[in-house]
Amino acid sequence: MPKEIKELKDFIEIARNKNKKYPEPLKIIIKKSKDFTKFKLRLSNYLLTFKVNEEEKAKKITQSIPINLPKEEINKK
Repeated sequence: MPKEIKELKDFIEIARNKNKKYPEPLKIIIKKSKDFTKFKLRLSNYLLTFKVNEEEKAKKITQSIPINLPKEEINKK
């Protein structure tokens, strides 16, 4: 079952593997829609999601994701 993370700071910490409560992330899926952008962080046992309504904020989050983490982008029309 996916778990939605409400705080941006927590999501970024988990993506950068600084939060030792969660295992190391395997990949991130970025799903873009016309109304929102959803970030799905795949861990070995978990799927964590974070939803953003603002396009500028989504770009900043995308830039702050670690380079070594595989990214998969899905664009919806």
